[in-house]
Amino acid sequence: MKTKGFDLDNGSSFGIVAILDVLGVSSYSLESTKSFLRSRNVLIEQLQPLSEKFSEFEEDLCPPEISTFENTLIFTWVVGKDRVMKGLVPVAEWLSTAVNLGIYHKMLLRGAISVGEYVIEKNTVIGQAVAAAWYEDADWFGVTLTSSIEFHLISLIESEYGKDTGGFEKWFVEYDVPRKGSMKKKQRCVVAI
Repeated sequence: MKTKGFDLDNGSSFGIVAILDVLGVSSYSLESTKSFLRSRNVLIEQLQPLSEKFSEFEEDLCPPEISTFENTLIFTWVVGKDRVMKGLVPVAEWLSTAVNLGIYHKMLLRGAISVGEYVIEKNTVIGQAVAAAWYEDADWFGVTLTSSIEFHLISLIESEYGKDTGGFEKWFVEYDVPRKGSMKKKQRCVVAI
């Protein structure tokens, strides 16, 4: 059954969540903030046709939802546990496009992608998947996979898919992500092609 935002039976959803911050906005003047909001709205409009293509992935799924809060874009897509692996490739394409369009619009996006349970109620998105997508210590722009999703995906690849990753390796590469405090952590990241 198609639902938008949450499972009507138990009030929560299982899906893919990505949180993207636009860097540097907190120091903007009022005029720069207005310009940013116009650019952000154009970015979201440009991503809309790609979001609508998600229904081609599985006909019974709703397209992802894009919410905003201040300088943050929140991507949520209800896919169910059995479709996560297949769902990550179109999500990676969307995130890659978002990062590239962000650069075009002079907005550097930093974020993370996660999988898990969450609840959407009006303009609020909360839950395990949202908490796992927090990425405050990354000192760069780009999108990383959270360690929980990486573990989940490695298990899926090894147990159900063997060595066939379904295009996963094309979109997610390992990289030494710089962290605040001059540290680095090897993580999988979305490739901005």
